[in-house]
Amino acid sequence: GRMQGGFICAAMDNTLGPLSFLVSGGAAVTLSMNLDFVRGIKAGDTLRVTATVLSRSRTNLIMDALAHDGRGKLVARASTQFQVFAVRAKDRVEKN
Repeated sequence: GRMQGGFICAAMDNTLGPLSFLVSGGAAVTLSMNLDFVRGIKAGDTLRVTATVLSRSRTNLIMDALAHDGRGKLVARASTQFQVFAVRAKDRVEKN
């Protein structure tokens, strides 16, 4: 069998979401995600997702992600835009 495309998309979103948090230092939500499937992947094969920040501003993040199979062949490419929410000063204070 083959891996269903929704699982590939979810794996990419599960990589990009935490990266958006690390880069922005706070909350960010996906505004758009465009996904191009290049080839199929066998069920049970390794799926490796890498993500790159292309642009960052105070309110926006633009990132790309690539998904490869266990042989290093490109499976899918995603481009995303995240909206970054400002972190309030009181939320930055470390609590004891």
